[in-house]
Amino acid sequence: MAMSSLNNNHWYFAYGSNMSTQQMLKRTGSIPESHIVRLDGYRLAFRKYRQTDEVYADVLPDASKTVLGVAYKSSQHLLERLDIFEGVAEGCYRRKNVQVSVEETNECLDAVVYLGSTAFSEIESQPSQEYLDRILAGLRDHHIDSTYVQSVLALARRKYEQSE
Repeated sequence: MAMSSLNNNHWYFAYGSNMSTQQMLKRTGSIPESHIVRLDGYRLAFRKYRQTDEVYADVLPDASKTVLGVAYKSSQHLLERLDIFEGVAEGCYRRKNVQVSVEETNECLDAVVYLGSTAFSEIESQPSQEYLDRILAGLRDHHIDSTYVQSVLALARRKYEQSE
């Protein structure tokens, strides 16, 4: 599909706790525009961060899967602020350019997504209830499909085998 006029802006794709409007407002000060979008070819995962053993959301390549989330209209300044919260300088997450599709119109947007770096182990596990609650708040804030919400809940509550 052809790029739309939406693509003349910077976009940030949030799939975890940054879907929460309250959290994003605290981190960025404003949300000029947002859209429900999908990232095809990836799956949602909850992985352990090596330095703290906390479990955070990540997206991993998987040609057969799709991750729903929110594209926020951004600026270079906003992305630099998000880099701080996402621990880019510490090697927690790294930026990647991806293409997402707006759910309502199927228009494609070029967006930045934060992917877990080597600071994450390969171990998938269960996030804390507090972290999961922020993700669920974001899904509710943006009225994301209840079937997807249930799949996130099932993934977050799944019992993982913890072997390295």
